[in-house]
Amino acid sequence: MKEGSFGLVGMRERVELLEGEMKIDSQPGAGTLVFIKLPYHLQILENKNRHLNKLGGRSR
Repeated sequence: MKEGSFGLVGMRERVELLEGEMKIDSQPGAGTLVFIKLPYHLQILENKNRHLNKLGGRSR
């Protein structure tokens, strides 16, 4: 593992902080798939904050 990196554990922690889901599917000789599902409302909030910042407003 790269120094300063937490790999899959760090990914899972970040997904949980964002109220998402993470699934890991690994098969010998077939590789590994990582599925991450995040709530759509996070994108809406991010877009709103970006728009407010452009207008000089405050974001939550």
